[in-house]
Amino acid sequence: MAAWQWLFLIEAIPALIVSFFVLFVMVDKPMLAKWLTDDEKRLVTHAVEREEADKTTHHNAGAFLSDKNIWKLYGVYFCQIIRLYGISFWLPSIIKDSGLTNVEVIGWLSAIPYVEPVLAVIALSVAAGILSALSLFWGIPAGFLAGINCVGNLAGFVSPYIVGWLNVTTHNNSIGLYAVAAFMIVGAFAVRVISGKLADR
Repeated sequence: MAAWQWLFLIEAIPALIVSFFVLFVMVDKPMLAKWLTDDEKRLVTHAVEREEADKTTHHNAGAFLSDKNIWKLYGVYFCQIIRLYGISFWLPSIIKDSGLTNVEVIGWLSAIPYVEPVLAVIALSVAAGILSALSLFWGIPAGFLAGINCVGNLAGFVSPYIVGWLNVTTHNNSIGLYAVAAFMIVGAFAVRVISGKLADR
């Protein structure tokens, strides 16, 4: 296999190992946890029940799909994932366009955001800081929903294609980045509106 193919294989190994751990060790409910005493199981169960008492629960697919707050959260998360994959997939090309041609140097610089062309790397490092938005975002649905799902991750499929299509069509990698930036701005305003309304609940 080519070097880049080995990279994907090696990156997958830790996830595969952990998947077996999750499958055979993790449990769905505190009462099934063999490493807890009976008193600890009851304590954790009651704590979870108290926390979930005031949260929104969707008893069927219709109620879930008709919840406007769910779709707003989808939109915010979609915008965040657009940025994550849009920059991550195209980072080496962006650095190359800044003037570098050495593949090894491009590889090392691509690792810095997650000094030769100083401005480009600094800007990308700041952009990578948007990862902090993901941890902040998950505090919002966890605050009022009893369950979550992964529909917003569809952006992980859409984003590389949008950025790639724009770059190829316009012959300008900056256009793809402008599109990613636009999604980031929309997501920032949307999460501000949503968090403000939830605070009034």
